[in-house]
Amino acid sequence: INETPALPSPESLNDVDFTNAALLPYQGQLVSFEGFLLESDVNVTSGSFSVYLYNPTNGKKISARVESSVPGYADIIAFLNPLAVDSPVNVVGAIVGWYNNYQLAITGVSNFAVGTLTDDLKVHVDANVLTVPEFVTEAGTLTLPTSGTNGTTITWTSDNVLIDATTGAVTMPASGQVTVTLTATVTLNSVVPAVATFEVLVGEITSFTATI
Repeated sequence: INETPALPSPESLNDVDFTNAALLPYQGQLVSFEGFLLESDVNVTSGSFSVYLYNPTNGKKISARVESSVPGYADIIAFLNPLAVDSPVNVVGAIVGWYNNYQLAITGVSNFAVGTLTDDLKVHVDANVLTVPEFVTEAGTLTLPTSGTNGTTITWTSDNVLIDATTGAVTMPASGQVTVTLTATVTLNSVVPAVATFEVLVGEITSFTATI
């Protein structure tokens, strides 16, 4: 007699929406999915904690709860702590739990696996790290990168000649302040591009003298 029955195979959530309604039928079941990134550093040494995963290509998000009492706790933090933000992580055979909303209950380090940073993910990762100043109060040149760290190509457009999208040169308006929208399109091979937009307020800050 087999007194230790085999666990059921995990259900794939790759094609399931991450909403309460869609995940409720999976509550208490083993699940697996791919294509998610680590949303923030873990850096845990003790105590229970949550890991936050997201998929920038479709907006899916989920938290994974790790209790300090779980077997192999030290192995779990040894796996997670070295990972940088936006590292790809696959979930394998974790349990769908529920605490106000859906979450994962982690039972061991085997629930995590190093994922693959696909081209779809690379364009979004490189788009997410782009930054542009919100205010420019004097003429100069903005740094508008044309390539990302994951081999992507970045092209910029501007809706106003005050910022040259090719050179990054900024020209002050004749008076007042003008909002300029910059759009960055991140491409790689044949995947759908990621687009990031930034609004920049260009112009000198008007000073007011109070009259008493």
